[in-house]
Amino acid sequence: MSCFIMFNKLIMKSTITIDKELSRELEILKGSKTWNEFLKELLVVYKEYKNKET
Repeated sequence: MSCFIMFNKLIMKSTITIDKELSRELEILKGSKTWNEFLKELLVVYKEYKNKET
């Protein structure tokens, strides 16, 4: 994991290991978005889904 400061914010980068098939599927869904944009969007959708369950 690496860290650096950008505009007085601590930014941490991480790497996760996933299999190649999942990586290909995620790349297709991600399209031209950055990984950060894509994962934030995915998190919003997941939270909305979980809230509807309750």
